[in-house]
Amino acid sequence: IVGGTEVTPGEIPYQLSLQD
Repeated sequence: IVGGTEVTPGEIPYQLSLQD
């Protein structure tokens, strides 16, 4: 997921900025 939000089990939603 690029420039989006990923939710992992037992984790809070975090934003990914792979597309710098």
